[in-house]
Amino acid sequence: MSEKYKEYCMKFSNEEIRAYMVDYLISNSMNNKLIKYLSEDGDEIQFNTSEKIGTIVFDGDDENLFINFYGIHTSIFVDDTEIMFIDENSKGTYTSSDVYNNVVYEGNLRDMSHEEMLKMFSDIILCFYDAEDWMFQRMHIKNITIMNLIDLLLR
Repeated sequence: MSEKYKEYCMKFSNEEIRAYMVDYLISNSMNNKLIKYLSEDGDEIQFNTSEKIGTIVFDGDDENLFINFYGIHTSIFVDDTEIMFIDENSKGTYTSSDVYNNVVYEGNLRDMSHEEMLKMFSDIILCFYDAEDWMFQRMHIKNITIMNLIDLLLR
């Protein structure tokens, strides 16, 4: 276990989310006019707010592609499919019903910086941005790396 994080490893600040995710996505051709920011309570907030960002929606009012920041885990939603990234220190608190029918990444996130995690999430989101069709296949792969995960998503 890394000593890098005293608490959950996915407690991102608004500044980190803006710098390492939103700016990165916009620089990779995402339309910033379709991006909506929601508070932890689900209320729409402004980009430069001091209120904690809980969700970012990437397809405007459609809300079929978004990311939720829970601290204990982060989830990317694509239509009705949830892709979960769970902090290793909290995996014992999840039951099979919590993760049922979801895509769950079980790699080591605690060795990654916030910048690396947010850019990884961004790369995954870009796989689905403007996609006309997609499909998940159920697989269990041991020791998958981040690059292997992104490669599988791009197939």
